[in-house]
Formats: sequence, C-alpha cells, structure tokens
Amino acid sequence: MSFGFKPYLLLLLGALCHASTVANQPNILLLFSDDAGYADFGFQGSPTHQTPHLDSIANTGVRFTRAYVSGPVCSPSRAGLLSGKYQQFFGHGNNLPNPHPMGLPLDIKLMPEYLQELGYGTYMIGKWHLGIPEPYQPQNRGFDRFFGILEGARSYHKIKNPSLGKALVENGQRFQEEAGLYVTDLFGDKAIEFLNDHFDQDPNKPFFMYLSFTAPHSPMDAKEEDIHALDHVEFESEERKINAAMTLAMDREVGRILELLKARGELDNTMVIFLNDNGGAGRSNHSSNLPLRGHKSSMFEGGVRVPMLVSWPSGGIPKGVDFDGVTSSFDLLPTFIRMAGGSLSPDWELEGRDLMPYLRGDRVGDPHATLAWRFNGYKGRKALLHRGWKYINWEGSESLFHIESDPCEKKNLAKQNPNKVDTMRTMLLAWEANAMQPLWWWNKDYERKYALPPEELSSLPIHLTDNVN
Repeated sequence: MSFGFKPYLLLLLGALCHASTVANQPNILLLFSDDAGYADFGFQGSPTHQTPHLDSIANTGVRFTRAYVSGPVCSPSRAGLLSGKYQQFFGHGNNLPNPHPMGLPLDIKLMPEYLQELGYGTYMIGKWHLGIPEPYQPQNRGFDRFFGILEGARSYHKIKNPSLGKALVENGQRFQEEAGLYVTDLFGDKAIEFLNDHFDQDPNKPFFMYLSFTAPHSPMDAKEEDIHALDHVEFESEERKINAAMTLAMDREVGRILELLKARGELDNTMVIFLNDNGGAGRSNHSSNLPLRGHKSSMFEGGVRVPMLVSWPSGGIPKGVDFDGVTSSFDLLPTFIRMAGGSLSPDWELEGRDLMPYLRGDRVGDPHATLAWRFNGYKGRKALLHRGWKYINWEGSESLFHIESDPCEKKNLAKQNPNKVDTMRTMLLAWEANAMQPLWWWNKDYERKYALPPEELSSLPIHLTDNVN
C-alpha cells in the first residue's frame, strides 16, 4: 500500500464523546451512482466523461484505488453498504426481483438507524431497491424522509400510471409526475429541499443524507441539452455520448448540493463520500470498466471494484491523495458511527473497519487482508481476495490471479499454483459456512441480453457459455 500524492490519471492499476455531548459531529453526504463504468469519471482519467464537481471532491480529499463493494449487482451491494455486513449472511445475496413480497430482512439494523440514535437527521433520495412493501420502505428503516423509487430502475421522464415500484414516491405516497421532469434533476431538487428544511428547522443537528442516483443505469435517457453540451467531445459511439450526458447531469446535481452546503457554511464540516454500486454494466448502458476485466454481475475486478472518494475538509483527511489499501463499502458504517461519537459493539457483528485511522495516517496497511463475494447461492459464482491473490469460482470453473501484479486479470495462474488454489478454496468454503442460501433467486436474462462480450465468452470453459449468453 502507498499513501501519497499522485496525479489523477486513470488508475495505473499495478473518539469523540457520546452523540449527545458532541458539538462538532460532522454532517454526512453519501453519494451513490448506479452501474457507472470504472473509467467513466474525470477523476479516473476519462477524456470524455466530464465530472468537474465530483473531481472537486477528489481534489479536496482522498481517492481510493482499491475500493470494493460487497456484491456485483445493485440490490445486494446496497444491502451490504447499509447494513455494514456481508449481505450473504442474511440471505440478500441476489438482486431483488420486482415486484416481490419481501425485502432486506426487517431484523437487520441499517445505517440510518444507527445514526438516528446518535442524534442525526436522516434523509434518503433516489433508488432504494431493498423492498417495495411498506414495512421495507426507507421511511420505516431509519430515514426521517424519503423521496425516490422503490424498484431498481425506471424511465428518467414522466411515466403514465406507473406501478408502485416504478413510481416516484415520498414517504410512501405517490408523487404527482409532471411533463418535462427529468429524474436526475428532480433528485437534486429534492435533496436541496430536504437540506434547506433541515437547516431551517434543526440548525444545530447534524444530517445524514444518502443520495442514490439512478444515473447512468439504463434506460439510456439523457436530456438533449446535456447531449449537445458534449458536442465538442469525440465519442466512439452515440451510446457512449448518451452515457456521458447522463453522468454530466448527475455531476451537475452534485455541484448544486455542494454549493448549497458552502452557502450554508456547512461544507467544511460535511464528510462527502462518492462511490458506485457495482461495476459498469457494459453493453447495457455502454459504460467502460477499462482497464479492468469484466462488468456488473461478474466476479472479475470490473464487477466488484469501484471508484470511491472521501472528502472532509475539517476532519483531518488529506487533500488530493490516493489511498491504495483494500477497502469495502461496508467500511462506511463503522466509520460513520465512530465519526459521530459512537462506539462499536461486537454484538453488532459488523464486517467493516473504521477508515479514519488509515485516512489520517495513524494506521498503515490494508483495512482488509481478505474479502469474499458470492452471487446466486452455493452453486453460483464466488470469489476470494487474500493478500494480493484472487480466487474465482465461476459456477465450478476455478481461476487464480495475482491481483497486485495482474490487476486486469489477464493471466490465470491456477494450474501453476494448485496448492494456492486449494488453500483459497478452503478459505472461501469457511466463509460460506456463515452464508445463507438467497431468500430469492436471480435469473440470467440480464446476461442473456447484454452478456459477456465475445472476448469474455471465449475465456470461459465451454460448458458455461450456454449459461451466460
């Protein structure tokens, strides 16, 4: 691991007292994009995707070069983020079908509930995808206010008579959609509304806002003005331009929120976090994960490794640096709790680590020596990352990569290292002993439609290709 100043080029992958007595608890703004490509941000070195406001977060904080999420698709990733646990341990290992009578199990305590107990106002805007029935909705899972969608995706424009899952809702009530709306802009409007209300009504109370954009998840709906704003940029396809325009709209809303925080005098004492929910979806939304291999739903780096930024000007986090330690999205919950003046109980069985000692330079090394993944149950695809090595079991086919020297996973070393394969398989099986079979199942329509590109299909054993394309 290194921790020092680096140029923002595309990654050359090679406490406090109890909350009631804390006067300077930081605000927390957690920004989440959806199906974005690893390469598709200015701070990642993209020559086409313009993200000046997200870049400003990188310039005033830390960019993580080895950040992972706990699942390769939308719903499991969110379950891990908000619970601080491996979601496979409570049965949320697959994407939640829509509609479905269940959701993230109600006995699992979530991030906003912990922060409410520490005195925070809690707000959510955007995509939920953790349960449609009322008991599972955000306003019943720790959020004081919610505006967004309950399913995983919808049109970015007005829908006539949408289902509850695709409707825009505010604390369980349908929102009246008007002609001309654009969902990304509306999410920004509502975030500003919620924050202004918070500052006016509870000026001495810290806030936690989870702003979960749907951009740039399909459908590929971009505003004409955003498309034309990129006319001066050369794209390899019109679809890539639309993806960039959707990302531009998201970045603009981030900028509006940052400007509001600055105007209210709250920006310096706000920890701002940005990350993506899983790897870019490839042909589904024309995202790019280069130079990583794979895409959303895969166990390759392109499926689980994500861009991530953290900035907190008054919090002792250095500016404009890269952090190379192995990090997971479920580290954010324990980090927030400790930042907010709380203590961590072993009874909570959180999987994450408090990142602040690493970011402030008080601790060196990787927050995690080992991370594991599983998607679609015991017979599905799974992976284990351990001290520079990565073992992948793709529905029975085993691969081994040395990620530190081969982050693009080009050379399968399984045949040359049978003992290492045996060891890592055993470690993964021990981890799986704590996992449940999924509470619901995933079908492969996504990969049948968008699939692996030809070069990925050719790398799989023949007996698997019928299953993924």
